[in-house]
Amino acid sequence: MKKLSILLLFFTTSLFAQKYTDYELFQLKQFSGLKKMGLYVWEIDPVLVKEGVSEDSLNNYAKKILDAANINTVNFQDARRLEGSPSIEIELKIVKSDYSVNICVYTAVRFIQDVVLDRDRSIRNYSAITWERNTLFFAKDFELADKSINATKKMVNEFVKDFRQVNKN
Repeated sequence: MKKLSILLLFFTTSLFAQKYTDYELFQLKQFSGLKKMGLYVWEIDPVLVKEGVSEDSLNNYAKKILDAANINTVNFQDARRLEGSPSIEIELKIVKSDYSVNICVYTAVRFIQDVVLDRDRSIRNYSAITWERNTLFFAKDFELADKSINATKKMVNEFVKDFRQVNKN
């Protein structure tokens, strides 16, 4: 009976894992065939700017990762002229800071694009978030810049991985 339970657990887990993969791939189809997208920093908390994290540095780090993956990017204004306005946006905010020991930072990388609702095709949503990765982390003030940049790089790499799932070069 114990062996049967273990076998059943393995089979059930594999079955549900496959369904999740199918669902995930269904969601990632939104990236299929995209040739170009915007890349911009939506928000950087002033505390992080003071610690050396700039809009230009975040854009440059993200752009290098995307360029290495042959994902073409343009600035925000040019992205608004692309069909559907597909863009990657980056956000870094201080969530809580008591300046005594640790500072809590929220970091997000999102893919946004204009969408039309299936239930009512007359409704068009501009800049809907259709993919997102985010994290919270704690850092001491001297770690803020490095940890913020590394968290952003990690999430941009996750975007590249998902993008490649449906755009195999």
